[in-house]
Amino acid sequence: MSNLPRITIITPSFNQGRYIEQTILSVLEQDYPNLEYIIIDGGSSDATVEVIKKYEKQLSFWVSEKDKGQSDAINKGLQRATGDVFNWLNSDDLLEKGALNEVGKAFSENDILSFNGVCRTFNDGNFAETIDTTYTSFFQSAEKTIAKPGMGQPSQFYSLQAIREIGNCVNTSLSHSMDMELWYRFLFRFGTDKVRFTNNTLSSFRLHEESKSVSLHHLFRKDDYALYLSNFNQFKAPDFLKNFVLKHEINKNYKNTWHEGVINPELLFAYFAVRFATEYYTLADYENCRKCLLYARKNGYPVDGNYVSLLAKVLLIPTPVINFARKIKNR
Repeated sequence: MSNLPRITIITPSFNQGRYIEQTILSVLEQDYPNLEYIIIDGGSSDATVEVIKKYEKQLSFWVSEKDKGQSDAINKGLQRATGDVFNWLNSDDLLEKGALNEVGKAFSENDILSFNGVCRTFNDGNFAETIDTTYTSFFQSAEKTIAKPGMGQPSQFYSLQAIREIGNCVNTSLSHSMDMELWYRFLFRFGTDKVRFTNNTLSSFRLHEESKSVSLHHLFRKDDYALYLSNFNQFKAPDFLKNFVLKHEINKNYKNTWHEGVINPELLFAYFAVRFATEYYTLADYENCRKCLLYARKNGYPVDGNYVSLLAKVLLIPTPVINFARKIKNR
């Protein structure tokens, strides 16, 4: 047990008095011997503070004061964190039994910088029913991992030293996709060599009417497209990729400079190109679909079933049909 790393869990909280006790207990009842648990509350006006006080002797630190939102609260916790491993757990989510022991063992026995597991989703009031399971997308290629994102944040643990090296914060200009932005920064800096995954479920994500994933789902896309455009601009992506992103609503407050050296920009754009080619095809924009596919193959995209199928479809469409589709689209 003395070899297990110190794990820092930060819970950002605001007016989740209905759920936060379950969250707290899911952490404390892990019985992990080297735990640092920090709660940063944004000045809740419900029963949250009363609940926190019940467990304050078992907490490493807690505070309730006005802040600038979830990202700001996480950053306040990071400033106080002293652990070897870090994650945040929102005040309506839960850790699964034994999760921290599995995480601690993974970090103690392997030279890794990130350990990830499955995150199950359940509806409020019916914990026993699994609605879905998600996980942070991972492929051997860091470029493919970035271009095909998927997030299971409550089950995603980082070396705190790695977080220090990439800024020691989550981005406060993002209020929805800050987890994905942190993952991108990690991958641009370290790649995938020291990332490990388990098929075990480490956390449970609660869906309810007040959760951002339900009530503000559309705003995640604004943040996501801001991330794409940021690295497209920095590494000079072709216009047909940037133009696809610019057709969508984007969070204009977000800016970042990505670490250079680990990621191959042309290969990254090749994976994005095939992803966007599919969407261009559904929009009957066959010209840009073709451009995406040709660019992808030229820049290292490995031919797979999805690529061949899409290429066959678009090559069978004659030029007059493409011109007609363009006219219809522009009316």
